[in-house]
Amino acid sequence: MQSPYQRAGTFKESSEDDATHREHLRRMTEFYERTGGQYNKWHCNPSYESSHDFAVSELLRTMGEVQAKSLLDVGCGTGRATRAALDKGYEATGLDISSSLLDIAHRELGIPRERLIVGDATRLPFPADSFDFGCTLGTLHHSAQPVKIISELIRVCRRGIIVSDEANHFGGGVKALLLKVGLFKPVYWMLFRRPPRTQRRSVDSEDDGPAFAFSMEEVIPTLRGHFKRFRCLTFYRFGKWQIHAYRLPRLFARQAVVVVTDKR
Repeated sequence: MQSPYQRAGTFKESSEDDATHREHLRRMTEFYERTGGQYNKWHCNPSYESSHDFAVSELLRTMGEVQAKSLLDVGCGTGRATRAALDKGYEATGLDISSSLLDIAHRELGIPRERLIVGDATRLPFPADSFDFGCTLGTLHHSAQPVKIISELIRVCRRGIIVSDEANHFGGGVKALLLKVGLFKPVYWMLFRRPPRTQRRSVDSEDDGPAFAFSMEEVIPTLRGHFKRFRCLTFYRFGKWQIHAYRLPRLFARQAVVVVTDKR
């Protein structure tokens, strides 16, 4: 099932993105070679529970519900979700493009080397239905081809997937709504006097590295098209305050955790 972004002709993922993808992987690996030692400091905030923390909790709870035994953690970074699953007795495997981050996962979190694989998330080196469950937490906004990552997870996972990443913010939510009613292109033209961009806008930050503009709405239709059960936990931040709930709308949410189970 195509997402509304693809149907509208924006952020189209095709062979034209392959060169962007390869260059981005090169930049990502170089970034983490330089900054891997700071990764946990930048991504673990002890002052509040992040969407990643909630995603890991939901991951473990849902794996128990569907009686999963194995997990593939795609874009595992330094292996926090992989470690949590191993601690609960699951057969967990972490995959990441950065060998530097996997070295930290082994050295600091004690994850066995054989449980850590260097690999491209858009081309997972596993046969179909190799794992019961899969997750990708905070990874999709680092890819020029997020739908390919989701498609690969769907291919190799039998029972369910959890995804945590950027939701909509203001622009993404309005964009998704306009795309749904078929008004995105004319409204965009009125505001900017040019057609919508067809390539992803690159975003770089000091602590997050090379990334792209991304909204969870891009991958939700694909996930819903392959799984019967869907729920989405949305996060809103107001200064120091954060609220989250399954019943909050996705339209202006800052972060989202999507859980899908019962594969079609």
